[in-house]
Amino acid sequence: MPYYNTQFIKGFALQPYLKGEDGLIYSATHGYNYWYIDGSLNTDFAETWDAERITRLREKCEKYDIKPIFHGNFKVPLASDVTALRIAAIEYTKHEIDVCEKLNCPLIIHGSVIVEPRKIASVKNEALNGLINSLIELKKYAKSKNVPLWLENLSNYPNYRPFTYIATSKDEFSYILDQVDIPIFFDIGHANVNAKNPVEEFFYAFHKNIVAISMSNNNGSLDQHLGLENGSIDYHNFVDMLLETKWSGIIAFETRNVSPRKSIQSLYSIIEIVNSRKSLRTG
Repeated sequence: MPYYNTQFIKGFALQPYLKGEDGLIYSATHGYNYWYIDGSLNTDFAETWDAERITRLREKCEKYDIKPIFHGNFKVPLASDVTALRIAAIEYTKHEIDVCEKLNCPLIIHGSVIVEPRKIASVKNEALNGLINSLIELKKYAKSKNVPLWLENLSNYPNYRPFTYIATSKDEFSYILDQVDIPIFFDIGHANVNAKNPVEEFFYAFHKNIVAISMSNNNGSLDQHLGLENGSIDYHNFVDMLLETKWSGIIAFETRNVSPRKSIQSLYSIIEIVNSRKSLRTG
């Protein structure tokens, strides 16, 4: 098991980009408390989780002392402006919630994407309201199953028309939270893409709603999933904000160019530097 910094870390989660069972063993071997079951992989779609598979996975969780976080299929169009598609997406997500109930784990959901070449502003507003309606229904269903439901922020890609992600910005999340109270799974890498709403602005606005944070780095243009020390995000500044606000929760890593242990080591090195600077300022 990894060592903890009790100032804010409640546990470490890994996105191993592997089939659920393989990801479990890989993550546990590298000292993680949680791992992602990636519902966007065809090996781990909601319909692949029958009773026998779930039972076997629960046994492995107990054996390796690790817990799952179900990262829902981000392609499910919960914000679609096509009502029939949005209703189908709700039903699919309910199936994911059923799986999470049996696995005793939270579900991360996403606003997904709309396709609109011309009337982007009006359709995006319609989609945002559609997402809120989806969240209200799904929150009620998840509560009946005792499944924690977390909403993840997505990247802002302004030049990728006609495809547009929903629930990317501070303003959109403010609008959502005004109408439905839902915890946030904060992806720092997503918040950094195209800097429409910088990491600091988003975190300060919603830190009381954030239950877990996904860490990676990028160049500010693409969600590259780089290590913490490679990219334009200043993690020293971000850790300083975590300490300042007394935030605590699960830290997840979605990094592809460094080892799982290196991600943990990098974070602790950053924490040590930040704490040393604080000591010098107050000493």
